[in-house]
Amino acid sequence: MSLPARSIAFLCSSGLHVRLFAPVIRCLQAAGHWCPVIVSLDAFYADLHGNVAATVEALGLQVVVEPVSFRHGASPNRWLRGLQTVGAARWTGACQYRALLRRQGVALLVLGNDTGLAELVAIDAARGSRVPTLLVQDGFLSNRFALATAEARQQLQREKRKIAWLGKLFGGRPYGLGGCDVIAAYGAFWADILRAQDGRGTTRIEVVGHPFLTFDEARGATPGEGTVTYFCTNFLRSNLQDEAAHRSQLREVLAIRALLDECGVSASVLRVKLHPVDQRSDYQLLEGRDGIELLQGGELRAVIASSWFCLTNISSVVLDCAAEARPCLMSGLSVAHGLYAALFEALPGLKAADAEALRAWILRLQSPEGMVEVLQAQREGLAPYVSIEPGRSGALRLAQLAAGLAAEGLRVQ
Repeated sequence: MSLPARSIAFLCSSGLHVRLFAPVIRCLQAAGHWCPVIVSLDAFYADLHGNVAATVEALGLQVVVEPVSFRHGASPNRWLRGLQTVGAARWTGACQYRALLRRQGVALLVLGNDTGLAELVAIDAARGSRVPTLLVQDGFLSNRFALATAEARQQLQREKRKIAWLGKLFGGRPYGLGGCDVIAAYGAFWADILRAQDGRGTTRIEVVGHPFLTFDEARGATPGEGTVTYFCTNFLRSNLQDEAAHRSQLREVLAIRALLDECGVSASVLRVKLHPVDQRSDYQLLEGRDGIELLQGGELRAVIASSWFCLTNISSVVLDCAAEARPCLMSGLSVAHGLYAALFEALPGLKAADAEALRAWILRLQSPEGMVEVLQAQREGLAPYVSIEPGRSGALRLAQLAAGLAAEGLRVQ
């Protein structure tokens, strides 16, 4: 009886992670040495996004999908529900992960997130099974522990003490401190942030570029009136839980609609793309407004490709837009001042801190020459943050890193 194929497992908590890993999976399949497997957390994240299996089908990936069935607690009492969730993840989830690792002959576990409880349990299960783990950057990282001040250094130490005391039980660790053996970053800027945190258990931080960002020339991006898409930041239902920032974002959308009218593009539809974990009821203020269309769901790539240009405030959708050769303006109308100002300033992208700057970008986008100029500016602005090697895509670089780590893991096992 032949031994099972040695596998590389990709743990996905959302369809966005499937999209992130899809080019890498295809590279591994083309090489033929490793069998990619997707581990779906649809059951655990059912109340948030839970669209892993649907995205695999939509992308046409020919890959084994291994679902895990443990879920969040169901008690109406918040504290009891939390205990039920911890119990399900730490007992049922751990057992399912260990069985899956054995059944699929997994030699490497790849994750896009190391902050949630379901992911932390997977990392611990892999470590207990002597399977190495690789965390792949899945979006913008904020330099929340900028170590230039004593206060920031103290904050980092407090987080590390919390992890040392309680981190093995609960989720909620800062990104990059989940204990993965290796972390893959888009570029040196992000790698330096992760190195400054000096996460426990991480022995290497590699720069590999972005799996699907190559700064290709524009593919059908044309100026003129059409659909403009605003991508919302999840202020309400993430760990931010900032209702004031959400209300400010709603006002920002209304201000952008008015600005489009002022710039003579009143015929354009402003499509407001809700974050995957947002609920439509969060956006009642925008329902029925002239020239505004709410969109919940939809395949990200198709939404971007059908847009004249896109807008956001602090979302990493900027990278997805660049991959599709679509301009994405980062509006500061709701974040250029106050709590998120430093983050807005630090992130890459085409910035518009106020209405006048945003108006100037929109006017430029109304001519063919302006579209070319804006796309070029977008590429140049992102280049310092994303490592690009001509002839060697980020997907290939990441696949080669994963294959090397899997070979090392196989020797250890």
